[in-house]
Amino acid sequence: GEFVSATWEMINGNFFECGWSADGTEIVVRNPERLAENVLPRYFRHTQYSSWVRTLNHYSFRKTRPGQWVNPHFQRDKPELLHHITRKVGVFPSTPTLPYPCPCSEF
Repeated sequence: GEFVSATWEMINGNFFECGWSADGTEIVVRNPERLAENVLPRYFRHTQYSSWVRTLNHYSFRKTRPGQWVNPHFQRDKPELLHHITRKVGVFPSTPTLPYPCPCSEF
């Protein structure tokens, strides 16, 4: 998707504010405020760090620690994996629907 491509370009853009973890498997944001001010507008139509993070979540990126996210198909030097990253479908937040009443609620 467009978001994934733009994020790939941004993370590979040699910015101080964001980049790769040492092993190249995680996105690292070093300075969210400066990222929003100086970097996001170059790649996206907004300057909202929280919006960018929310969209990462929609594309199944998982937060590993503050300012770091991982997705198995988003890795340094492996752009051929990017097409596997798709936006989750459905309503957020999703609640699992059970085919039968949950027994835990029958006390």
